[in-house]
Amino acid sequence: MRSALLFDLDETLVVEEPAAVAAFEATARLATDADPVALAPARTRARELWYATPVHGYSGRIGIASWEGLWCRFDGDDPELRWLRDWAPEYRCEAWRLALAEQGIDDVALAARLGERSTAERRARHEVFADVIPALRRLRDGYTLGRSSTRSPSSAATARS
Repeated sequence: MRSALLFDLDETLVVEEPAAVAAFEATARLATDADPVALAPARTRARELWYATPVHGYSGRIGIASWEGLWCRFDGDDPELRWLRDWAPEYRCEAWRLALAEQGIDDVALAARLGERSTAERRARHEVFADVIPALRRLRDGYTLGRSSTRSPSSAATARS
């Protein structure tokens, strides 16, 4: 008898790549002096910054990718998670600052706004696969399902459907 089921969120329950791309494009459009397509290096710069951190190995072991760091909250008490949580605003700003610099734009305030906006844009695009809600409804007949206390209002509405 199984007592628990664990699910990976990204690309198992939640559509990931299309949401990430849409959030990136929506954020990049805010940089009116730059071509949003030309800001694609923000993801590359983010990856480079991510790999240079002292917690990169930890992130790899628990499955946090550089692009997830552009929107994650890093909840938890592990010292590495606390470090990521504290560093995240700087990380987001710097990734966008480097991408803007490649377009000849030197604007730290804009980079900071893009970093904040990318987080909001990505979180606004959480979408479950069509079969997730019916599958979870069937599973709740034989299993206790947990809920996150940090869900957004839109995900709470989806979960109640």
